[in-house]
Amino acid sequence: MGLRSILERHRSKRSRAARKSNVVRLAVEALEDRTVLSGFGGEGISHDPNDWPMFGHDARGTRHNFAEHRLGPDNVDDIEVKWTFPTDGPLAGTPAVVNNVVYAADAAGTVYALSRDGDLLWRTTLNVPSLITAKIATGPLVTNRTVVIGDLAGQIHGLDIDDGELRWTIRPSNGPLFPDGHPFQQILAAGTMVGKYVAFGISTNESLIPLFIPDYPGFTFRGNVVLIDPSDGRLVWQTFFVDVPTLQPDGEFGPSGATVWSSPAYDHASKTIFVGTGQNFSQPTTETSDALIALDAADGSIKWIAQKMPGDDFNFGPDDFPPGPGETVDADFGDSPQLYRLNGRLVVAAGQKSGFFHVLDAETGAPVATPKQFLAHGLLGGFHIDSGYANGINYATGNDWPGAFLGLPPEGASLFAISADGTEQLWKFDVDSAILSGVAIANGVVYVQEIDGDFWAVDAETGNALKHLFTGGSASGAAVSRGQIYLGTGNVLAALFDPFAPLSPGSIVALGLPDPVQVESVVINDGSSQRSMVTSLTVTFSGEVTLEEGAFRLRRQGGGFVDVSAAASVVNGKTVAVLSFSGSDIKGGSLADGNYTLTIRADRIHDGSGQRLDGDGDGDEGGNRVDTFFRLYGDSDGDRDVDVNDLQLFLSTLGKRQGEQDFLDFFDFDGDRDVDLRDAKAFLRRLGTRLRP
Repeated sequence: MGLRSILERHRSKRSRAARKSNVVRLAVEALEDRTVLSGFGGEGISHDPNDWPMFGHDARGTRHNFAEHRLGPDNVDDIEVKWTFPTDGPLAGTPAVVNNVVYAADAAGTVYALSRDGDLLWRTTLNVPSLITAKIATGPLVTNRTVVIGDLAGQIHGLDIDDGELRWTIRPSNGPLFPDGHPFQQILAAGTMVGKYVAFGISTNESLIPLFIPDYPGFTFRGNVVLIDPSDGRLVWQTFFVDVPTLQPDGEFGPSGATVWSSPAYDHASKTIFVGTGQNFSQPTTETSDALIALDAADGSIKWIAQKMPGDDFNFGPDDFPPGPGETVDADFGDSPQLYRLNGRLVVAAGQKSGFFHVLDAETGAPVATPKQFLAHGLLGGFHIDSGYANGINYATGNDWPGAFLGLPPEGASLFAISADGTEQLWKFDVDSAILSGVAIANGVVYVQEIDGDFWAVDAETGNALKHLFTGGSASGAAVSRGQIYLGTGNVLAALFDPFAPLSPGSIVALGLPDPVQVESVVINDGSSQRSMVTSLTVTFSGEVTLEEGAFRLRRQGGGFVDVSAAASVVNGKTVAVLSFSGSDIKGGSLADGNYTLTIRADRIHDGSGQRLDGDGDGDEGGNRVDTFFRLYGDSDGDRDVDVNDLQLFLSTLGKRQGEQDFLDFFDFDGDRDVDLRDAKAFLRRLGTRLRP
């Protein structure tokens, strides 16, 4: 049955419209098969803090990678575009990164898995019966088995993590009026891991429909949260934030709205899910709109509601849009909440489109202090998308864009550093356009993307700009993992302001420091094959490095360490270190007979940006370079023995002095500049011997 038919049917049943109050308390619709969360087992999320497996980095929604150590205030100025992978459509949301695999989705409905180096591992294009051109407007969540993502038709998909094969798709109900999902149902934010399940907020674009259908007959969407099993898509529970809409005395349908278009946060200790909601679309308004809400993760029941803008029933119909001067409407919580401890108690924090930043007691929903308004309200203004928390500070982005839906450009935006109790602005970093993506925080740096393509790295302590470059990004927030920054690019906003226009392409971009310096070569002596004498090792690096004391360690098998001296120079932009040896067992400047191991230590060698040597050649800094070689006096051809071939060559130089024709210095055992009887004695002692590895 079509939407209009349903609405007309309800218009004829005036008896069901007998609502006397403009504010209706919530009646939560429970599913009969609600399931209590069981312990561990099944699917789970990566607990390696170097990964970024979901929108908020972690279930607390901090957007803070506290394990990052490669990028920091001292070297982030050196970051550059490492690679760009083209996509069919623009990207919004935040990529997920697990075990050096990058997962992202574009607005064309394609999900991608890429290696750390930007190589395609798999791609899957989903069937998304969206009413608009764009199909996906968020990033994925990645478990140990499944890539989970929502789309703009209100569906949720589970893809196999290894090959991208679609395993399941569900479309949550929107109640008895729309058991198969609402016609305008959408999922605008990524899911959050809740134990072994995943929580999603369910939203809609229904409030915008009057812009395209001026006589739209009424609003019927019910904001809700679902908990699903990522292994098979099974719905565990669903909690609605407004009752079933009915025809109201004013001829409209309601209640409606109170959508959840940001990612939930989850506290494992209290088994509580926290979400923010948007406005109602019509009368009667409810206490669940423009609110932060705590849900019991076991069954979805509401623990508390903290409404911050009562009576907000805004939609884009002619009666509401554009709002009048000074009118505060559409005061959503689009900023995903984050959890942290303040003076020992758990708090939940989020910014609101009203420009207020709220910090609440997570157990009760009571404010920890009087909230402060840091910037003006706006339909795409105020605090929008998406704040984070690290080391006692909230980092929140806010926009000044009063003419967002009137065709006017933004007047600017800011990144705010706000105290943990939400009362004090510590610093503010201003940009020229708007910010519609989440911050990323890692190792003392806050990363933020403007809609005009400009990307910033900002000092988390001072608010000073550390790096500015153009990525072409728009509404995709960064994920930071193991020294690289990943985000999407492309004009996502075109799909917002012109939802039926063809999509432009986009890309997935990786930023990072220049490739770490590696060992280019280790040359024994002059590079010849002879191992009769080993008097030097020449180590050439792929770039210029600083060698700290102890950078080279040489050990003889079955013996001890050899004293090594390094004479370094820079040749054509590369550091060249010539190693020589000293000690009681050095004869004629050469190492003694035996097998040797040279260790080039990554922790003692770094480039100008502070990156350590990539000694093991895996593309990442760190990992020692280890080389083995040998010395056997008399072995002129490097075959680990002293044989007849070596004897013939030795006899050809016996009796020769340095400077004479046919003098071979590698047979000068004692280093006295000739090959004499003393050298012959040493040679004959080794004739017929072989050195085992």
